[in-house]
Amino acid sequence: MNLAKVTRAKVKDKWKSKIWYQLHAPSMFNYAIMAHTPADSAEVVNGRVTEVPLEKLTGDFNQKNFMIKFRVNEVRGNNAFTSFDGHRLTSDYKRALTRRKNSRIDCNFVLTLQDDVQIRIKPILMVDKRIKKSQERVLRATAHKCIDETLTKLNISETLKKIYSGDLSKEGDF
Repeated sequence: MNLAKVTRAKVKDKWKSKIWYQLHAPSMFNYAIMAHTPADSAEVVNGRVTEVPLEKLTGDFNQKNFMIKFRVNEVRGNNAFTSFDGHRLTSDYKRALTRRKNSRIDCNFVLTLQDDVQIRIKPILMVDKRIKKSQERVLRATAHKCIDETLTKLNISETLKKIYSGDLSKEGDF
């Protein structure tokens, strides 16, 4: 009895055909290489979003709680260049800020900067005692006014430097 041999179809490894692209931070971070990403072609890389801690870009361990989002907007060779797409504080850091018998006030508003860029600002105000809702409203309005006066005179890179260095929170006159 003569049986036919079973032939297996050769499986092409998709990972071998991929190219690794270096993701560069924007000019405000001196085009530092922050990550690598695999892709079949340059068109696929365009538009990707990556999130890295600010500590990785500045080398300052105290800034590990800022997570910065970047979006790829240009690909040249194996280098992908990004633009700033937002940031957030890590949830464990926000949770550690809040203590018993304290008040945490979250704000949310949109500002138009000097270079006509609209950004959403979400400051967190910490008060060392429990406060009433009416006091919260007053503090929110004061924070909005103070931040509005400070940031509308700056462009996006100056604004981000002021936020990440902590200078904006030091200027609060509440």
